[in-house]
Amino acid sequence: GNSTNKPYRFVSSPMTDATIGDVWTSGDYNVYRYNESSANASQDVGWERVFTSKNMVSGKAYAFVANWSTPRTVSFAGKLRADSSFPNVTLTNSGTAASDGWNLIGNPFPCAVNASTFLSDNNSILATGYKAVYLWDNPAGDLDRADYAVYTSGGGAGTSAGGSALTPDGNIAVGQGFFIKANATGQIAFNTGQKTASTSSQFFIAAVGESQRLWLSVEGPGKATNQILIGFYEDGETGTDQYDVIKLK
Repeated sequence: GNSTNKPYRFVSSPMTDATIGDVWTSGDYNVYRYNESSANASQDVGWERVFTSKNMVSGKAYAFVANWSTPRTVSFAGKLRADSSFPNVTLTNSGTAASDGWNLIGNPFPCAVNASTFLSDNNSILATGYKAVYLWDNPAGDLDRADYAVYTSGGGAGTSAGGSALTPDGNIAVGQGFFIKANATGQIAFNTGQKTASTSSQFFIAAVGESQRLWLSVEGPGKATNQILIGFYEDGETGTDQYDVIKLK
């Protein structure tokens, strides 16, 4: 953290019986969940405060506004999930389509999840143009929606402004929370086939298959940056397909 802004992290639990207090530490700030049904005309109003005694729902993620001025190890102890039953994601029709369907979920396993397999397994419930995982990457804590990195079936692209400039390259790390945009209310699929091993210390980790890809980055005044990924795939279509998604801004 710093004295001006309060950075926050999206964190999920790899256990079924963890509480907010297992992550929150004295000196941290607040913890929030995201309620898609409360978003209405703006996705910024869906945040609801959660107290430390509450359970961390497996498969959901929480925003910890944390005073982590130095790296910190978070440890979990408890029961591992033995089934694939997870809470539903929701789609509430508020009249503003851009705000609807955003759900903050997270890796529920004690190992990494392959992002491409996750996207393939959930293709039918992800909104057209948003078939991706959106990863908050903003250590400065200036709360800009442009500070989401994105991973699609075609690969990853870094943040649109600020952030740590990490490009997601394929695995959803243990404890990693992220946003998806649903096209209906239903159950998100986390399963054994998505599990993968990784020894990388990078928060966004793993790899994708070889393909023709080009990253374009621009930098403006104040070192504001934006990055897009252009890819060519054998099964790509001339119109919108699973490789095409909209970046948040």
